[in-house]
Amino acid sequence: MPQNAATAIAAELHNRAARSLWVLDGVRPGLDDSVVTAGLGPHPLARTIITTRDRRYAHLGVLVDLRPGPPPGSAPSGLSVSAAERAIAWRLQVELAYRIREVGSGHLRGALAALYGLFLFVRRLLADASPTAAAVVRMLVVLHLRLRPLLTYWHPTLKSYEQSRTRTSDPVDHESRWNRRGELENALAVVRAQLAGTMADLAVITGSRYGIAGRP
Repeated sequence: MPQNAATAIAAELHNRAARSLWVLDGVRPGLDDSVVTAGLGPHPLARTIITTRDRRYAHLGVLVDLRPGPPPGSAPSGLSVSAAERAIAWRLQVELAYRIREVGSGHLRGALAALYGLFLFVRRLLADASPTAAAVVRMLVVLHLRLRPLLTYWHPTLKSYEQSRTRTSDPVDHESRWNRRGELENALAVVRAQLAGTMADLAVITGSRYGIAGRP
């Protein structure tokens, strides 16, 4: 990022006293620290996620290992949860319970809107969460990385089709006749199953089955 752009963004964030989340995705191995740190959030209230396969960058922040964990709904060995981490997990569990129902509504635009709302919620939680809340931060990072590519591809793809609708045609009927509807439904089903798995993990942390197995 050009230095003048970073300075202008930092000044605006300072004026707003606003938290923000920056993502450096797929950072190549072997880069000099100065190259990586130049892309970090340019304000003390900013948080940054770095995704990379090079563990040598771990000294730049708190390492969150995204290797496969235990099966969903099973407690990791020696799990110790602070009150703050449990509170964050509860907020995420309640939000997921609401969004999962919307994703399964059968309405494509409504499902993508629900996932976008969840995406923004996850970013806010990541900006606010303490790095010491490792179990929940790991879930938040995984959710962020799963939602972003789906939304980046399917939101404009569906919108392009929606723009072909005439003023007199019904939006729901028009959506049902889309020749790529099945593809998006399959992608949504995969994400919905992943969200359900995250819900099961959160239930272990919160001690509540809210939103799981038919619960309200």
